Amino acid sequence: MNCVLMLGCSSWPVFTGQDTNRFSASGVINPDGIFSEPPCPTSVSMKSAGRFVLTISFPDAVRTSWLPSARWGICGRIVWSCSSTQADICVDEQLVPFRGRCNFKQYIPTKPAKYGLKIWAVCDVETSYAWRLQVYTGKAGDRAEVNQGMRVALELTEGLQGNVVTCDNFFTSFALAEELLRRKLALVGTIRKNKPELPPRLLQTRGTAVFSSAFAFTLTHTLVSYVPRRGKNVLLMSTKHRTPDVSEEGKRKPVIIQDYNRCKGGVDNLDKVVGTYSCRRKTNRWPVALFHNLLDVSLYNSYVLWTAIDPSWKQQKDYKRRLYVEEVGEALVNPHILKRGRLPRSSGAADIVTSAQSGQSAAAGPALIPKSKGRRPCDFCDEKRRRVVGTCCKCGKSTCKDHILFICSLCVN
Repeated sequence: MNCVLMLGCSSWPVFTGQDTNRFSASGVINPDGIFSEPPCPTSVSMKSAGRFVLTISFPDAVRTSWLPSARWGICGRIVWSCSSTQADICVDEQLVPFRGRCNFKQYIPTKPAKYGLKIWAVCDVETSYAWRLQVYTGKAGDRAEVNQGMRVALELTEGLQGNVVTCDNFFTSFALAEELLRRKLALVGTIRKNKPELPPRLLQTRGTAVFSSAFAFTLTHTLVSYVPRRGKNVLLMSTKHRTPDVSEEGKRKPVIIQDYNRCKGGVDNLDKVVGTYSCRRKTNRWPVALFHNLLDVSLYNSYVLWTAIDPSWKQQKDYKRRLYVEEVGEALVNPHILKRGRLPRSSGAADIVTSAQSGQSAAAGPALIPKSKGRRPCDFCDEKRRRVVGTCCKCGKSTCKDHILFICSLCVN
């Protein structure tokens, strides 16, 4: 029921980014007329919907037998067990916006939200499909964890074979690359300059020409030092590349850096697409914030799977994902519209429920919510000229509450 409320009933998706110019300030006007009448009053009363959303609860967060990591582990298996990844994957961190009280809330100034709950994520580079997620719940004890980046990368990529893992210098190390090779995984990532495995020649920048590259090789590893500007160099490690290939155009970047730049944004793009259409609501409870993020990621993953199964679906549309979100919301709402016993107070919502339950909209497909013509004067009022949104399901005339006759579906048939 909570999923239905969040995705179909409680409110509209939050439209941001490039799609905002297609909607009104309220974010509910659709150029195709779909969802022109808010679905929540038609499926469940607004008071009931608000009460359900406010009372979304989880097991006691204080109990050590039900920690956040265990809680998320169940949900994580649901997220990644439905699909396989492509060749290139990206390991990075995701920050779920949250400013309430939580002992593992993080501050990351480079993220748009700055404060929130940190989630380690591994995503497909091409589609940003979230294959596995892991919530960071803070220090396990009084001391900081040693080789945390290596531990996280190995846990997130467990079960994968034949992929190329791209990560930043928080994760990359010589030991991680060796362990991934044993698991039949390649590694491409930036590496910090304080690593003891780096040869001194790659750390020198004095007297090195701009746009120059220096390579170092072992039997399984390749290191490259690239100088983008005077006095600065960038270090990368790769177990995928075995030749000192350098681009001949522009800044003569090594192929290792070009591949890293192409694949490093998988998780960042997931943050972008999830934030564009989100069911996130303001809350002071961190389990609810994680639950909202789980719904958003699951909905996007289902969209990736659906478009992979049927690539021709809405191929001519530029906003396929918005249409998919709307259809999922309608599919979740419609069963509750059909079994609703009491009609809503709004005349427009009452017309929708009546027409849906009488079966007159069943032939139109899964979308039972008809288009609204806006407020119009009642066709039967001579003096008051009331402006109403309700229309007759047979003749289409605008009718106010004084000229409406309620009839059940059995009497209609």
